[in-house]
Amino acid sequence: MSIQKNDTPQDDSLPLSYHRRHWMRQRKLTNGKLAKRFGLGSDMSVSKMMNKGLALQKYINILRDEYNMPDNLLPKPSRGKTGPLSKAERAAQVSALA
Repeated sequence: MSIQKNDTPQDDSLPLSYHRRHWMRQRKLTNGKLAKRFGLGSDMSVSKMMNKGLALQKYINILRDEYNMPDNLLPKPSRGKTGPLSKAERAAQVSALA
């Protein structure tokens, strides 16, 4: 790995999460700042998002549109809500199938 004058890592063997963190450090973005912007109660949620590389589409849009995160560093879209469906969601699925 080589480090250029602007402290940009040039080693492609480093995990993508490292490159995301490096990008955040360069812009003085913290998990707490992003959690506040995303409306999340915990900065740990942002940490998991950046480490796993999965996020809701609305957070990906914010990272891309407001913070100009490069496409190659953006997390992949997650499937959204996990767990059982609410009665309203179940009813909507049933009516869509009918």
